[in-house]
Amino acid sequence: MKYLALCLLALVTLLTTPVVAQDLESRGLFLASTGPRSEYARTFWWEMDRPQLRQLVDSVATAGINELYPSAYGHGNYFFHTDHAIFPKGVITKKRDIDPLAVLIEEAHAQDIKVIPFFPFLVAGGAPYVIQSAGGTLPHPDWFGVDNQERQGKTLSFDPAHPEVRAYLQQLVIDLLAYDIDGLMLDYIRYLGSHMGYTPTARKAFEAQQGADPLELYRQPEKWSTNVVYCLEPDSWAGKDWYLSSLLTTLNRIGAPFKMVPEAEGLFDVVPANGTVLIACYYDLPEDLIKKLHHFVSEGGNVIFLDAPTTAMKSHADTLGPILGMKARSRYAAPQTRDLRVEHVHPVTEGIEGGAVTGSANALAEPLEDTTVLARFSDEAPALLLNFLGEGRSLLFNFDLLLNYDGDAGIALLDTSVDWFLSERAAEPGAQELIALNAAWTQFRCDQVTEVVALVRETLQAHRPGLLLGAATTPREFHVNHVFQEWKTWIARDYIDVVYPMDYFGSTEALSSALAWQTEGVDKSRIVPLLALYRRDGGKTVPVTTDTLQSQLDRVSGQGFAGVGLFSNQRLSPELDEMLKIRWATETK
Repeated sequence: MKYLALCLLALVTLLTTPVVAQDLESRGLFLASTGPRSEYARTFWWEMDRPQLRQLVDSVATAGINELYPSAYGHGNYFFHTDHAIFPKGVITKKRDIDPLAVLIEEAHAQDIKVIPFFPFLVAGGAPYVIQSAGGTLPHPDWFGVDNQERQGKTLSFDPAHPEVRAYLQQLVIDLLAYDIDGLMLDYIRYLGSHMGYTPTARKAFEAQQGADPLELYRQPEKWSTNVVYCLEPDSWAGKDWYLSSLLTTLNRIGAPFKMVPEAEGLFDVVPANGTVLIACYYDLPEDLIKKLHHFVSEGGNVIFLDAPTTAMKSHADTLGPILGMKARSRYAAPQTRDLRVEHVHPVTEGIEGGAVTGSANALAEPLEDTTVLARFSDEAPALLLNFLGEGRSLLFNFDLLLNYDGDAGIALLDTSVDWFLSERAAEPGAQELIALNAAWTQFRCDQVTEVVALVRETLQAHRPGLLLGAATTPREFHVNHVFQEWKTWIARDYIDVVYPMDYFGSTEALSSALAWQTEGVDKSRIVPLLALYRRDGGKTVPVTTDTLQSQLDRVSGQGFAGVGLFSNQRLSPELDEMLKIRWATETK
């Protein structure tokens, strides 16, 4: 009786819930092929036999899904038949009695569901898994990307500048086109960060174009000019490439000449006496460094802090406080969107009105008496502070401008701050040449990815004319210089038909902010926003709530987008599944 009552309740809910118009032509679901399993999907799609795949397709069909996005590759494993695998032990079709992709397509097409594989194109995967799939030895080691320290990293990625890499990936596309797929989605069609791309092949090609080795630009910018921002690379960043990559992205975005100086090399053995130092996301400065910084600023040096060193202030406020112009009292502000307003007229704030910014903050709350608050947040918390110490100056950005940051106001203020500090020595002509070369190096890497996308389009035109080509793309403008993915250019040149921005946001407000940029200059009919079915909760990955998904679907629906995608089936809980069945039910079902 209890079961019957639940069934009747579900039926009543279905019949009394207003049917949402099917304005979203594409309603897609990703089928994960790697990563952690979950209580909702303990078996990956490529591990299933025919009855299991049929049951999977039946399930998604009743939830209103009309497109499936199975992964074509992951961590050295190929989930389609190919005789060209660089990692031959990972060809799944040679280990199975069935070809799982062929069976999935057959079962999906029987229910009018399209199958558009997503192909992690420029990432090979975790090094241990890839090497295992290769048989114990990494083939063609020169094919894989390296960073500005000439290291491959824990995750291996392909170098898009290498001609042999392009030919290899083209052949894999041709093999995949032998299947009756309804389209192809390029995933990881980007670099793995702005610190990547320094392979000998890429460096040689760039030097032939511009007359400069990009690795030399990074390591020895003083060959062009010493009027640069000397950026401390803290020891605490070791193994955390996202800090360095985010800082490089920001510097490239504002066009600042820079030199990274590892902490172990001694920052003040390198920077000129009246130079400019930038210290970012370094919260526990050691006493010796603080003393050297105090002397440097007192004698006429400049320093910019991105996010306050709150931990160091707890025990070194007497020496660090006068540099920052702040007392030790601090507070932490969790990631949030706040309005920043300019408080004080100054060359740094000239022409900047403020605006909404998103980010966290390890913030100092109380300025010293002579400190000038140049900008505040709407809650009156100080956002940007200027302080004089002896002959030198400091600027404190009292919020995190690097990680998970969004908003033009903070970037604009950093740009004007750098210009102000460097203006005293602007007569050095080499600084402008260095800026131009850094910009060219950024554009070079963007061009490598774009050329690969163009090659895939040409391949589809030759073998399957008219087949849909899409790409999973980054959601914010900030990411363009972060991973060198100029996807709006791809759309404008018709290299791809549709983009799938990875709009994995915890709130509808953040989603709306990202969509606003995505739709600038791009027809919404060529955009399929991807929504996350998961969230982080105390270190665990759990499904989003039905309210969150409903709200985000409401935001996308009826706006002219080509559809929506959900990532991924691993987090499709029974509650979310039932919600989709009700929301996407048609009058005939």
